[in-house]
Amino acid sequence: MAYRVAKKPTFTMKVIVVEPGDADSGDVETSEFTGRFKRVSDEELVAIRTSGRTDKDIMREMLVGWSDLTDENGAQLPFSEEFRDTLLSIPHALRGIAYAFMAGASGAGLKN
Repeated sequence: MAYRVAKKPTFTMKVIVVEPGDADSGDVETSEFTGRFKRVSDEELVAIRTSGRTDKDIMREMLVGWSDLTDENGAQLPFSEEFRDTLLSIPHALRGIAYAFMAGASGAGLKN
């Protein structure tokens, strides 16, 4: 496939959330969903990295959608600012989201 210079304004990345579980073994629980993020230029990425802003503030701006994210009953959770802010208030989810954005925006961690 030929490389296209012009890109859509967003990209998707798998978000992996690892958090403590409640099993007697002490094993962690891993889950995933697909995040949709704003696409940024190299200059914008440098500005984000050096801005001094928190991951939560950056992801509030960069996370613009998702799929395969469910509520406690297994129902698909629609994207909204309220649900986004709730998700970003969970430290383990925030870490996974920030990692997915930075990996996708910088090309790090992308595999064939």
